[in-house]
Amino acid sequence: MDLKDATILITGGTLGIGYETARLLIDSGARVAITGRD
Repeated sequence: MDLKDATILITGGTLGIGYETARLLIDSGARVAITGRD
């Protein structure tokens, strides 16, 4: 999947699935904004 120009918001991205999803998206070339409680 080509995510080079994508901007993605991840909620709950400080731990677990959200964190790993954010890492994968960043490695795929997406710009990622991450929010979380901690």
